[in-house]
Amino acid sequence: ALEERDLLVNNAPLATDSVGIVIPCEGIFSAGYFFAGCMIYHGLSRLLSPPDVKNLGYRFPFPRLLFGQRLKDSLPGLGSHYKYGVVTFDGQMDDSALLAQIFATCTAERPGFTPSIAMNYTRLEGFRFDEKGRIEKAVIREKTKGKLMEVKVKTVVNAAGSFGDQVRHMANPELQPVMRLSKGDHLVVDLEGILTPKRSDDYTESTITRGNTNVSESTTTSDGSLPSRDNLGSLPPASFRNKFQTSGTSGGRMGILIPRTRDGRVIFGLPWRGSTVLGTSDIEWSEPDVDPLPDASSAEQIISEVRRVCPEATLRVRAHWAG
Repeated sequence: ALEERDLLVNNAPLATDSVGIVIPCEGIFSAGYFFAGCMIYHGLSRLLSPPDVKNLGYRFPFPRLLFGQRLKDSLPGLGSHYKYGVVTFDGQMDDSALLAQIFATCTAERPGFTPSIAMNYTRLEGFRFDEKGRIEKAVIREKTKGKLMEVKVKTVVNAAGSFGDQVRHMANPELQPVMRLSKGDHLVVDLEGILTPKRSDDYTESTITRGNTNVSESTTTSDGSLPSRDNLGSLPPASFRNKFQTSGTSGGRMGILIPRTRDGRVIFGLPWRGSTVLGTSDIEWSEPDVDPLPDASSAEQIISEVRRVCPEATLRVRAHWAG
């Protein structure tokens, strides 16, 4: 997962972001505990990275300890009994943007490359097998017209998420389920007074055009030029961190992680496109569902935990979904 994170941040800068996440702590001992854990995690991510990841331009910053005014600036709505905060940095991805970029690049006609065929609104109906029992064809249905097609395959990648066992069962009806499903609720909220935008003086807002898409991001340097993937590695470390903390999805704001809730779960609040995503509940689920319905009690539980840590929070729920 750490290798994938580093590759995505460097190879898809317009669909990914780096976000700082604050773990609020009441005392110095709990702060030291979480800081040590984050440092070990970060150190292992660098130590165990393969050579192709180690040579990439951007590396996530080291964890850091916040207290006093710096903690208040990062999370101004935090309860007064929290004296310290441990900041760890992780990746954030706009999966819709990344999927669109993958489709655009894999289907493009380029010298030396054979374009792929990408299809949506298509359902897998089953497989055809050769005399040795190996998968030879995939039977798919184009859902808008109901047309049934058979596609020759050499390799099948099961990336069906919660429906993975169904695909395995199509390949071999004797296989036993290996997945234990759970449902998590998420809220999109406006959190006034908790996650405050922070921007660096070295970066200004700009709109750039790539193809037919306008992309707004805070990635211009002080001379007005845009960092490219070729020169990202030459940026100074402070500006490099600022570039990723002030780009698209997070808007330069810190997230929050509540590591201990009353029922033993973890609650997070992550900046997303000007709002905040709160999650998550964890309820065992029996069958996969294309469009699971959110649960009101789960939403109330998430909000109550956030209010416990940030008692002065003003929450306006904009959306509620489950997955």
